Amino acid sequence: MNLTRPETTHDVVIIGAGNAGIALAARLRRDDPDLDIAIVSPEGLHTYRPLLSYVGAGLATLRRAQRPQSKQIPAGCTWYRESVVELTPAPVSGEVDATSAHQVHTNAGRRISATDVVVCPGTHIDWDATPGLRQACASPHASTNYEPTMASATWDMLKNLRQGNAVFTISSRNAPCPSVGLKPLFLAADHWRREGRLENITMTVLNENSDFTGLPRANNEIDSRLRRLGVHVRSGITVESIDADSRHVTTRDIDGNATHWPYDALHVVPAHRGHDWVADAGIARPGTGQIDVDERTLHHRRNDGIWSLGDAAQLGTASSGGGLRRQVPVLSDNLIARRNGKPLAARYDGYSVAPIPIDRRHLILAEWDRQGHEEKTLSFISLARPRMATFAFDLFAQPLIYWHRLLKGK
Repeated sequence: MNLTRPETTHDVVIIGAGNAGIALAARLRRDDPDLDIAIVSPEGLHTYRPLLSYVGAGLATLRRAQRPQSKQIPAGCTWYRESVVELTPAPVSGEVDATSAHQVHTNAGRRISATDVVVCPGTHIDWDATPGLRQACASPHASTNYEPTMASATWDMLKNLRQGNAVFTISSRNAPCPSVGLKPLFLAADHWRREGRLENITMTVLNENSDFTGLPRANNEIDSRLRRLGVHVRSGITVESIDADSRHVTTRDIDGNATHWPYDALHVVPAHRGHDWVADAGIARPGTGQIDVDERTLHHRRNDGIWSLGDAAQLGTASSGGGLRRQVPVLSDNLIARRNGKPLAARYDGYSVAPIPIDRRHLILAEWDRQGHEEKTLSFISLARPRMATFAFDLFAQPLIYWHRLLKGK
């Protein structure tokens, strides 16, 4: 019995329907309403992921962070609620050949052909990268806000801790916006302070990165706050394994020395990896698993008509949802320019952002470019200092902007 469906053809196929995919589809529809655009993604729910940290701190509900995916697909786009199992790029040529097409194969046996394919399926948790991680997160003593179904469990774990060791790990291995791993620490510490428990809890951060953000001013603010809270910080180490039975994390430093960190509550920013079909398609950069695009034009370095943005792309800067604000218009402009035989003139400057609440009233908004220079949204003020206004904006205003403007390509 042949389950292969007839080939369908579109101008543009977008793989992934997260922030990157939906915002780009909406922007392309606005910039060129004649484009025939298809979106391939199996998820029935769309999650506003930045809100998961607040779910994990008891300040928001999972219901507020999720909406039906069918309501987010831009009008005029075709949605295939299927998973990609294979991507076959068109043969590499020295010239743009409008007749050559890429092939996207789905788990429903569908073959979709397009001259432009945008690969933005994000990344997913690599549960096997850290031995014991899956077993630990299945217990009541460990959790991660990077898995939507676990965000509420994070708050249950942290709010019920009365004494002992609270450990927070931050991975350097393709984790999207890893600095948000500090959110549960600061918000839980403020809760414990209000409850009179803070002095009974020892807090430790195990950071595989050398610092927390790409902006020195913000790092100094964060370090100062951590010192005042008495948090033990170890940076530049590797989280090697987690033992769920004895409840300890094993790290190894650059000299190969192992250290065991006991925990009563553990929040993990886990390692992430790309999808296997991305590697099989030969479009990933060796050693990273992320898609090998030009960091400024977002077009693939070797394959004409292959594009990427967001967590799946190798962009030379920290991955963040806020960075898509700059990436989406760049990719839309360049994709349309290529289709019209024009140069790729739009450039992504590497802008990234990390919102870090230091308590339940104040937030640091670190913004930087690829060179580590502060890139201010408001030219007259630095948002890298703790402010009540930025906390309120991040928790209340930003989700509304996300649903009603960013996902509309605005």
